Amino acid sequence: MLDLSAKLAYAAVCPDGRSPSRYTALRILLVEDDSRIVNFMQRGLEAEGITLDVVSAKTPALNLAESRRYNTIILDIYLGEDDGLDVCRTLRQRSIDTPVLVMTAKDSMELREASVKAGANAYLPKPFSFDDLLSTLEKIRQAYLTIGKPVPTGLPAQVRA
Repeated sequence: MLDLSAKLAYAAVCPDGRSPSRYTALRILLVEDDSRIVNFMQRGLEAEGITLDVVSAKTPALNLAESRRYNTIILDIYLGEDDGLDVCRTLRQRSIDTPVLVMTAKDSMELREASVKAGANAYLPKPFSFDDLLSTLEKIRQAYLTIGKPVPTGLPAQVRA
C-alpha cells in the first residue's frame, strides 16, 4: 500500500485513480557491460513497471544522462575499459544530480569510500538479490519524499541513501 505522499507523486501517472505500482513512474539508466547481469536486472525491473535504458560504456551513458531525465542511474564500477567512478564524477561535474547507485563485484572499504567521493548516493556489492536492489531503490525514493520532491529527479549530494 502506498502512503499519501507516494500516491500524490504518482497521480500524474495514473490519473484514473488506479493503484499504481510503487515503481510505475521510475525511469532508470543501467550502465553495465555484463549481459548476464543486464538480463537479470532488466527482467526484474521491467516486471516492476520500471522503464529501463541500458548502455555498456561511458560515452553513451553520459549522452543519455544529459539528454533524458532519470530517477536513478545504476552504474557498474568496472565497465571493461571504462571506469564507472569516472562516469559518476563526470556526471557530478556536469551538474547532473540524478542519484547514482554504484555496484561492484570487487567490494572493499576503499571502493565504498571512493564511490562516495565520486558522488554516488548508494552502493551495492555483487552478487546481490533482487530484493536488495529494490530495497536500495526504495531508500533512494524515500530520500526524495523526505526532502519534499514528489517525483525523484535528482538528489543533493548531502543526502545519501
